[in-house]
Amino acid sequence: MKNISLALSLIFLIISNLPAQESIVSYEKLLSPAELKEDLALLKYNLETVHAGLYLYNSKEIIDAQFAKIENELTEPMNQLAFRRKLCTLNKIIGNGHTGFNVSDDYHHATQKDLLRFPFDIYRDNNEIYVTRNMSDNKDVEAGWKIRSINDRNANEIFQELADARGRDGQNETGPEAYVNTRFSIAYAFYYGTPDTYEMEFVDKAGKINLITIKGLSLDKIRANRKLRYDLNLQPWYSQGLPGLSLEMKGNKTAVLTIRTFSASLIKKTGEKTEKFFQAAFEEIEASGIEHLIIDMRGNGGGGPDVSNALFSHLLDKPFTFYDAVYADVRKIPNPKMYTEGAKMINLLGGVLLKENDEGTFDLKTEGLKPEKPVWPVYQKKLYVLTDGKSFSQTGEAAGFFKSETNALFIGEECGGSPIQNTSGVGLPLELPNSKNVVTIPLILWKMNVNFENTGRGVIPDHIVKPSIEDVLSKRDAVMEFTINLIEKNQGVN
Repeated sequence: MKNISLALSLIFLIISNLPAQESIVSYEKLLSPAELKEDLALLKYNLETVHAGLYLYNSKEIIDAQFAKIENELTEPMNQLAFRRKLCTLNKIIGNGHTGFNVSDDYHHATQKDLLRFPFDIYRDNNEIYVTRNMSDNKDVEAGWKIRSINDRNANEIFQELADARGRDGQNETGPEAYVNTRFSIAYAFYYGTPDTYEMEFVDKAGKINLITIKGLSLDKIRANRKLRYDLNLQPWYSQGLPGLSLEMKGNKTAVLTIRTFSASLIKKTGEKTEKFFQAAFEEIEASGIEHLIIDMRGNGGGGPDVSNALFSHLLDKPFTFYDAVYADVRKIPNPKMYTEGAKMINLLGGVLLKENDEGTFDLKTEGLKPEKPVWPVYQKKLYVLTDGKSFSQTGEAAGFFKSETNALFIGEECGGSPIQNTSGVGLPLELPNSKNVVTIPLILWKMNVNFENTGRGVIPDHIVKPSIEDVLSKRDAVMEFTINLIEKNQGVN
């Protein structure tokens, strides 16, 4: 009897531990070709049904061909990470930066808590990969060293593969590059996995090659080392107490208007009111006799048209309309239970919020569709707009409106967001039933009221200025320095 009781106890112990074990390693589970193809077919159906901008940059035939190519490659069992690598090939063909092919919630959680990560921050300059911060256990590696290879693969080729897998608007490249530059560790984990060690080839500042085995570290350890060694706060600007909108006088009749976000709610959280801020700012600009206004939109990930309208009402002396059209292809989401959030609410409210038009699509009433009047004071002197690859979504739209409606001079890097249209607004997370990968499908298409054609690129600056590795390491703002120097040169200031 005791032996039977002991055996039953052991069986109970094993069974009771199974759910916890499965939750940790579920992302390693091999999926059969049939399961993978089922996920792929469900993804294709939902993209075709819900995504209003699916065929903006490539035809249905081309996108169908890519789906067929992926399906033909699903001949052997693979885990969710390998399957995601296949799905990410769709990003460059769809060309929509708000469409996301993401890892499962389980794997994402594991990369934040349990799994070991790549313990360096990096920066790519002229196709060379440099260490900017070393959080590893090996303190010999210095900022400024080149990384030639990681686990026997060329480091720049790895960087490019990660960038190619990233979503983007149209054929934009600066957005994906900016993402990998700032989030290389997590991009590597999501694409290649999380090895315990990294066999790395470095080139030090004297040109000597160093072959070093680097241990992966948990995210908590990486963050602790970063804080200890660099005392650096990488939290978002709003978590650092910085304002969403700010105005700074630079002398020589020059001012800098920094717009960190176009989100009215984020601006409000930092203690500002959008229209009140712009009113006071442009009154100060007027009173100070400012002749050169720099509008800094670098790193601005977007927001809504209400902030854009408030800005342009002080820059344009005639009524303007920001959007030409805003609509969805559907107002009822199929398979709502497969979406982790949002779909049921759309199905509940879609009949009220989305009105069918003559084209068979469904218009959304929103800010930016009606003419806006100028608001005194209106600034009409020289404008300089600073952008980079992280200037995305609503910021890409604002850049397009600057290009269309003003004589602004653009400086920096190609804007990461489209100046013509994007599909965003509501991003519905579809969980694929077998792989558990989560695909974000945007619902609303926002078409800009601008006077130029869609080339598939963000607004390209008149003066392209990309920070070098030396600029990054010395924390030198090369873009702002270039702009100020340009203004002083035009003013005849030595």
